[in-house]
Amino acid sequence: MARSNITGGSQDIVQDDGAVLISIVQGEQIEWQIDLNFIEIVTPSYIFEAVIIEGANDGAGSEPIGAEPAGIEDTLVTRIPTDNGSWGAGNTYAYGDYVFNVTDSLYYYCFGNPTIGLSPELDLSNWEVFERNRVFIQFGATLSTGYAVQPGVNNPVYGFFELRVTEPANPIYTRTWKPTRGLVEFRYSPTELVV
Repeated sequence: MARSNITGGSQDIVQDDGAVLISIVQGEQIEWQIDLNFIEIVTPSYIFEAVIIEGANDGAGSEPIGAEPAGIEDTLVTRIPTDNGSWGAGNTYAYGDYVFNVTDSLYYYCFGNPTIGLSPELDLSNWEVFERNRVFIQFGATLSTGYAVQPGVNNPVYGFFELRVTEPANPIYTRTWKPTRGLVEFRYSPTELVV
């Protein structure tokens, strides 16, 4: 299947049914979860590069057809959850940790403040079942604040986003994937203007 236009706005993971559209209110700080279906277990030995480059915005809210010449380029943080091995009743765990639970043979991701001694399958307000091919992309609050054109009440501005994943060094052939790309839409925010 041929690759879609970067402004396509539909989601595509490797098969590329279309590009993503990530809509953010200017000043928001979010973390976006991506499951990489072509990797079984994500480890720190993979190289992750998530970037946004400023689009050539027209001030009317139209999707840009190119990058802003000499525009802002931002590198985003890609967070990999921490593998803490098998869950243990006496251990403490933090947000972003994941464990293997021998009781039900599943992996669990910590997204809260788990109760010490309470196993993950019994503490679902702090743990969720987890696939080990997941990463998190962090979009900071100051993205787009230096763009040449700022969002208006009904006129968003855009940046182009892409995630590149390179596998650990392979003696035969090191593969690189670009599973997610598209537009980041920045929307107007009154709180960003109040001093």
